[in-house]
Amino acid sequence: MRASRLHQHGPTQRVRTRQAGIANAGELTLPDLEAIPSVTNRIVVNNAGIEAWTAKTAKVMLEYYFPKVGQISVSAFRRDLENFFGGILLQPTPEFLNLFGLDPSVYGHFDVSTQHNIAGKVVMEGVDCNYRQALTFLPSYARGIQVFANASLLRAKGDATATY
Repeated sequence: MRASRLHQHGPTQRVRTRQAGIANAGELTLPDLEAIPSVTNRIVVNNAGIEAWTAKTAKVMLEYYFPKVGQISVSAFRRDLENFFGGILLQPTPEFLNLFGLDPSVYGHFDVSTQHNIAGKVVMEGVDCNYRQALTFLPSYARGIQVFANASLLRAKGDATATY
């Protein structure tokens, strides 16, 4: 009886997917020349030569539906990414600045932030918990009001020097 009730109100889902992603190419953001170089005041350029990342994802979800009033669910996933994007900070060379038509004497002291493909595999693992409850005890004019809460835990494993 318990197993059938769980199945009746709480389907289990298993999902396997493959995904790919690309960066926006060629965008350039210049720093404020009136301000000093800083973390928020630097040259930002998207890496037009970056390779698309690919991912294999496995996800398992358990849901339980409270008849007419709510739902609770827990899911876990693992995503194996290859060629994932990482951030890198560089000192610009005069040749780099000339590629964008920037004067090295004006922009040469600003750092450049861009992306690169992380060597090796990055693994993301996580757990999501969700709860939804209809507030059926409220007066009729408040019909349809619900409470929703969720929590997520995420862990990334890969190159310790990468920023992702």
